[in-house]
Amino acid sequence: MKEKDYVQAIQFVLEKHRGQKRIGGRPYIVHPLAVGLLVSSLTDDYYTISAAFLHDVLEDTNTTEDEIKNIFGNTVLTFVKEVTNMPKIEVDDGRVEYYIKKMSFMSPEALLIKLADRLNNVSDLNRAYEPFKSNYSAETIAILNGISSIEMEQVHRHLIDKIFDQVRKAK
Repeated sequence: MKEKDYVQAIQFVLEKHRGQKRIGGRPYIVHPLAVGLLVSSLTDDYYTISAAFLHDVLEDTNTTEDEIKNIFGNTVLTFVKEVTNMPKIEVDDGRVEYYIKKMSFMSPEALLIKLADRLNNVSDLNRAYEPFKSNYSAETIAILNGISSIEMEQVHRHLIDKIFDQVRKAK
């Protein structure tokens, strides 16, 4: 992949998330762009960065796996699928348990994206209303404590520390 693929990934998410809003009314596109930029500051792996920009398209848009595969390739699709939540399983297992289990078995690349995603989400908590803010903070702490014993790289530990800092600031 070449640098132009970042542009292609950005253009793709701009189109796919058009008109969507975040909690608090901000355009949704702010989130995938922030996650992609954060990941690009932590790795120079083109596949991981492209997947970071695309991380929510399967979950939150009408994008198909075939679209991602045809445009961005199997590696990007694999990372996007790894970070995509499965709502039925999430409900059946319980959200916290689902995330702990899922994140414990992610590739290092997908874990980097998922942690960057969570960091961006907790950074936005100052815009959220109760009880969402407290619930999301508690869920985040439980998930991070649940994955604390898995083997991970220093960059992952760094993101976890930043997430904990943001949760403390949101209280």
